[in-house]
Amino acid sequence: MSRETEKIFKELHAFLEQKGLENMSEEETERAIDEFMQMHNVAPRVPLTEATAKTADDYFELASESESKQKILKYLKEAIKLDPNHIDALSSLAMFTYKNHWDLLNKLQEVVERGKKVMQQKGWDDQKYIGDYWLITETRPYMRAREDYMNILFGCGMLRKAAAECEEMLRLCEGDNLGVRHKLMHIFAILEEKDKALALHKKFAERNETQMLLPLSILMFKLGETDLAAEYLKRLASRNKDTKKFIKLALQDGGVQELIDRFYDEDELSQGYRPFTMDEFIIEINEYPDLFSISAGYFSWAHEELKPKRQAKPTKSTKPTRNGLTIVK
Repeated sequence: MSRETEKIFKELHAFLEQKGLENMSEEETERAIDEFMQMHNVAPRVPLTEATAKTADDYFELASESESKQKILKYLKEAIKLDPNHIDALSSLAMFTYKNHWDLLNKLQEVVERGKKVMQQKGWDDQKYIGDYWLITETRPYMRAREDYMNILFGCGMLRKAAAECEEMLRLCEGDNLGVRHKLMHIFAILEEKDKALALHKKFAERNETQMLLPLSILMFKLGETDLAAEYLKRLASRNKDTKKFIKLALQDGGVQELIDRFYDEDELSQGYRPFTMDEFIIEINEYPDLFSISAGYFSWAHEELKPKRQAKPTKSTKPTRNGLTIVK
């Protein structure tokens, strides 16, 4: 769902609340939705400009589309002036004005705390909504703010705090539409948290993703449990056709670090992301260089593990004959 679609859903929800949504029957709600959509479809399409902007969402959209730093700052501040609890605008302002990583960390933490209060005030912290946050349009800005905060925690090396954020986000959104499970699995691999890693993989095992299987295999290798490491490696190779190619590249002169530098500079993903291809490994080495830098021995082992196993030649047997001579079979 795009930001534009989110905006329409937000307007729809406000329209339904004006109509008295809580006291409406299912049939009345459907009629109200039809009425809103008819009004939306026939409304003249007025280009969004500074002159036509009216709401906090309008100014936030202007900020998102602007290339002028001065105007971005102006539009974000205007959005927050109109709606002090506009979480997307607050997060963007923090990302746009921070002095250093520590300053950004504190700013985003404040945004998350503000978002938590908004969720409580609007009743979204009710247990019936927990687990479905990304499916609810009104909770998405809060989830985005938490993701930004989690990423800066990870970037600051606060891995256990980042892991706690990931776990909370998975509690709020069980389907993990934002993909924080990938970050969490890599944290567990770096911290060598075997039991937590296995539990996380079990929850999403049916997806058999590169971003889950590779760090899990590396983790088992680090723990010396090479049978399990091989199991996850072979499962990965069966899903991602470029696994052998990636491991072979990692063993060339310069190793993983050269791969990290080369792929990061070339921005291989600029043409789009293709699942279960080299694209996923590019993401891996770009986003988690620390894990690969400390796991260089893994690739030598993995290369040998994925080699075709040669079958042993049958041994020659002998059988004594009656005259004491032997016949070779």
